[in-house]
Amino acid sequence: VDNGPDWAHRSDLGGDDMYNDNPGEELNRFPESQAGMFYGYPYCWTEGYLASGLGLGRGTQWAWSSFMPPQGNYTDAWCRANAIPP
Repeated sequence: VDNGPDWAHRSDLGGDDMYNDNPGEELNRFPESQAGMFYGYPYCWTEGYLASGLGLGRGTQWAWSSFMPPQGNYTDAWCRANAIPP
C-alpha cells in the first residue's frame, strides 16, 4: 500500500525522492473542544522522514508546492503557524 502522492516534488526537500517517506501518516483526533480547527489539508503536509540536512524533523508542517507562490499563497511558515501538527 502506498499512501504517498507520487507527484510530490520540491527541489529544496530532496526532489523526486521526497515522496518515498512523506507525507507522514497521521491520525488526527477531533475532540468537540477543537471543532473547526485546521489540520493542514489540503495546503499542508506533515514530514515523515527527510534526508539529513533537508527536513526539520518528523511532524514538521510543510506547504504543498502546488499551493506555494507563485501559484498560491501558502508557505511553509504559514503552515507551521496555522495548521495543528499531529
